[in-house]
Amino acid sequence: MTKKAQVIAFGAGLLLALLLLLSGCREGLPAHTKPKPPVEVYLSMRGKPALIVGWVQAILREKLYMDIGDGDVLYLLVEGSEAWVGKRPPKDNWEDAPAVGPGLPKNTHLVRTRFFLRDELALGKETELVYEVTPLIDLHRVSIGIWLPISGISVIETKVPSEVNIHRSMNQPEGLFAWDGQIAKGQKVVITIRIKPVTTGETNLYAYVHESRKDGTTIVLCQDSIRDLKLYTPRMAE
Repeated sequence: MTKKAQVIAFGAGLLLALLLLLSGCREGLPAHTKPKPPVEVYLSMRGKPALIVGWVQAILREKLYMDIGDGDVLYLLVEGSEAWVGKRPPKDNWEDAPAVGPGLPKNTHLVRTRFFLRDELALGKETELVYEVTPLIDLHRVSIGIWLPISGISVIETKVPSEVNIHRSMNQPEGLFAWDGQIAKGQKVVITIRIKPVTTGETNLYAYVHESRKDGTTIVLCQDSIRDLKLYTPRMAE
């Protein structure tokens, strides 16, 4: 067995042992404990083999990489007892929308917002994307928008409270879900989009609140985002 093959075998064995150990440890954490972000695994042939492991989730959906020296890199995906290894990153099948709104000055002191997912994204399972907006002034020509990928994530349903005086704006670019109308000071608006990932990939989600003036100019009251969403699984990696 060559030196490189020995190092790869050593690293793979140690990696699997650590994954099993750390995945088991996570199950005992309190429910309110928030998992730390992405796992990074690095194995180098330069000098001593080194393995650096961050937080490991019970179901891994991040891309892992192993540098095996001489410019060679292996990418790994691990989920339960399944694993995938490739010389390139797994394919990103989520096609982002071409734009995320104008980069205009923000007036965030005029509105309170909250943009979040109710549950972790899971392949083939529905969850809700929620945008809560509470203006601190009367908004007479408001526009609220949410940008989603144009492929890879299906939109099942959109919901807006019936008592809110806003309506869906249909003439929008692909990937943008927008509502226009009026919102009174202190009136909380909750927009819910039920989504379902149908393939694997990664993306950023964006939302905004704009107010149009009589002279045709636009005030950006808020721009929010959910960044670095990733969903990969070994059985669909290519």
